[in-house]
Amino acid sequence: MPNFYAKPIAKNAKCPKSFWNKPLSYAFKKMGVCKNFRDDYKYRRDSDGNPLIEDCNKVNFINYYASAESLELFDALYTNKYDL
Repeated sequence: MPNFYAKPIAKNAKCPKSFWNKPLSYAFKKMGVCKNFRDDYKYRRDSDGNPLIEDCNKVNFINYYASAESLELFDALYTNKYDL
């Protein structure tokens, strides 16, 4: 997704409440569900503020689908939020 769409949506991404209830929050965090790029992944950034690809490649790409940003962006795309 282009930065001009992704950055404004992802900057305030949070886990959906159904994912992040108290009894399951510790287990989800350990499994890598709903991590976010701002706090949980300590990746270096390029001049645009994007994580460096070489850092991102250290983790299997499929794990990023469960990130807070990914969940928020897919929701915005499929529910037509922000005129996507």
